[in-house]
This record gives sequence, structure tokens and C-alpha cells, in this order.
Amino acid sequence: MLVLCQTAYFVTITLLYQMAPFFPVYAKEQLGLTDATIGVVFAFLPCASCIMAPVTGYLLQLLGYFTVLLAGGVFVAIGTLGFGFSKALGGFLAFRAAQGVGAACTYSATSAIMARLFPSDIEKIFAVQELIGNVGFALGPTIGAGLFQIGGFHTSFIVLTIVHFGVMILMMATWVPIPPAPRVPVSDGGSEEMSGRKVVGVREVLRMRHILLTVLCSAFVSSAFGFMDPVLSEHFLNVLGDVSPATMGLMFAFPSVTMAVATLLIPKTTALLTKHVTLALGLLVMGASFLTLGPTIKVSSNPWVQQLVALGLAGIGSSWGWVPCMPYMIEGVPPGLGHGASDMISALFNGGASFGEALGPLLGGVLTDIIGFPRACLGFSIIFFACGFTFWLTAPDTSLPRTLPSSKTDADRHLGRSSIASVTESPRGPAAAHFVRDIQ
Repeated sequence: MLVLCQTAYFVTITLLYQMAPFFPVYAKEQLGLTDATIGVVFAFLPCASCIMAPVTGYLLQLLGYFTVLLAGGVFVAIGTLGFGFSKALGGFLAFRAAQGVGAACTYSATSAIMARLFPSDIEKIFAVQELIGNVGFALGPTIGAGLFQIGGFHTSFIVLTIVHFGVMILMMATWVPIPPAPRVPVSDGGSEEMSGRKVVGVREVLRMRHILLTVLCSAFVSSAFGFMDPVLSEHFLNVLGDVSPATMGLMFAFPSVTMAVATLLIPKTTALLTKHVTLALGLLVMGASFLTLGPTIKVSSNPWVQQLVALGLAGIGSSWGWVPCMPYMIEGVPPGLGHGASDMISALFNGGASFGEALGPLLGGVLTDIIGFPRACLGFSIIFFACGFTFWLTAPDTSLPRTLPSSKTDADRHLGRSSIASVTESPRGPAAAHFVRDIQ
């Protein structure tokens, strides 16, 4: 199941991000689109994914993981193939939105499955998942640019969609059903009762402060690469000269290299610094990345070195500001909410990331058109520094031990006061869980 889910995750990311190096240039030369319009095209996928995310949280609890994951694969395939054969802006927007719906289902389902099957190793599992995702981020643009150079605009969409359908067939043939969540008593809180199981709602999850702050953190980190997508290829042409599509793809892939290295070290990093501090540092490092990308601060007279340093920092910052998010949120959930909480957290986490991906291209395209790329990067770096320090000062540290509440009523009272609690599950299950901090 682990291999199956990570394969689906990898192929989906490769499919969705393969167009970043060549579509902006193609859209300008062949269709006459502006940076702002290209930014809107890029933003349609995460915008649709963001809107779909809360719905996905409910669908995971009501329809099950397999149905949601399969539906996500179908929407991604249809959207990708349709995008590759579109000739006008309306087609690009419609099929990009279909990709977004599929991405919301796929990302939320894979994260929820991992949280369900590996509760005691969640941090390591998510580090592996994001490492695999990084490979997809790296290979996607590289493969896309190479296929574009070989066979033109349609080629990469056709080839990668065929691979995607192959993975879907493999998934249907090898899927192992996951047992349903155990029945829980009906609560008078913000959740509903469905077939004897508690359906955890959006408000019930978001009123836990550490989850709300972390969802915002994931949005800011995701906005960084969304910002770069519509404008970075033209920036490289301006500062590096005539760069081939294949080289452009390698440049887009470079942050994934440093992100992969940082992700391998995430368990040790969070053990040394705590998840809370690691997430805050991720935002601050992203701010430093934009300062050197513009560049506002020069670290080398060689433009290639300058850009690679900026991209390398972006990879490290995204790893620190992204990978610990799900483990940090889940370990702060009080007992009694059940697996439905993990399902909804997974959906909202990916929804927050999608919101950032939607906002990033819009800001990147519009700000670059209005004030130019260097000033746009400076403004974005200031936002990241402000967010990083704010998260550091206001987000709770869930690593300090505290006593388990004597009953579910106590846990609900903690939740009702909007306090933050962290739960660590022992191999014996939720009954052996213990709270580790309560922030008033």
C-alpha cells in the first residue's frame, strides 16, 4: 500500500508540473498571452484544488480512500490530456481546473492513508513521501522540457498521461481494502454522525490554533514556487542569456535537489530544533531565497552561481516549512476525534497549499508586470520574514509533556477553549495517548 500510494503521488506531481519550463514561453510566442494571464492559467489548478479540499475531507470519511483516490486519478488524466490539446485560453483554464480537482483528491487521499496506516512513524513516512514528491518536482519539468523539445507541445501531455493511466490500472488491480474507522459515540460538538462514525467537520479542526497557523504556513511556502512558475523562465533568459528548454528544466528542478537533502534530515532536524522552530525557519529561509533571486542581495558576480544559490535556499526553506506540517498538526489533535480528524487535516493541509499555489502565480505575474521581477522578489521576501517571525512567536510548541485528560469531556473542553494539545500515540493505540502541552 505504501509503494502504491507513493507511486500515485509521484506520477501525479510529475504530470502536473511538467509544463512549467515551456508553457510560459509557448503561450507568449504562439498565443500572445501576457505574464498576468499566464499566471491566471497556472493559478487555476491550485484554485480549483483549494475549493475542492474541504469537500475532499468529507468525501474521504463518507466514500472511502479508494474511491477518492481513483476519482482524483481520472480527473488528473482528463485535465492533462485536454490541456495538451487546447487551442484557446478558455480550454486551458477549464482543463487546468479539472487537474486541480484531481490533485485535491489524490494528495488528500495519499496523505490520509499514510496517517491512518503508519501513526507511530508519521514523521518518517511524510519525509519519505515529500522526498518522492521532490523527485517528481525535479523530473516533471525536466521530462516535460525534453519531450517538448523532441516532439512539440502535445508530446509531453500524451506520453505522461499514458503513464498515468498505467498507474491507475495497477492501483485497481492491487488495492488492499483499508478497514473502516471504529465507531465512536455521537458528540454534541461541531461534528456529525454518519453510519455510527463521527464525521469531523472543517470548523472543528480549524478552531485548533496550531492547525490554523500551520495551514497558513503551508500556504505561504507553496506560494513561493507558484510565484516563480509564470515568470522564472523569462527571468533566467534575462540574467543568464539564451538558455535551452532542457537547461531551463534542469534549473527549475534544482530546488528539488536541496529540498531532497534537507528532507532526508528532517527527523533529525525536528528532533534537534522541534517541529515548531523548523517550520518557522523554513519561512525565514524562503525569505532569504527571494532576496538573492531578484537579486536584492548579491552573493556572487557569476549570475549562474547567484541563481543556483537562490534556488538552493528555496529548496531548503520549502523542506523545513512543508514536511513537518502534517506530523505537527496531527500530533496536536486531542484523542476522541478519531481518524476523521486526520482525514480532514490532510484535506485542509493540501487546501492551504493549493491556496498558496493559486496566490503565487497571480502575484508573480501581476507584480512582475507592474513593478518588475527584482522588486516583486523583494516584496515577497519581506512577507516571508514577517510570517516566519510571527509563526515562531505565536505557534505552540507541542513537544513538552503534559498529563492526559481524564475523559473525553476534558478533551472537548480543551478544544472548546481553543487550546492546543499534542497527542503522541503509542503502539498500543489511542488509549495510551498522552497530551503534551496545553496553551491557554
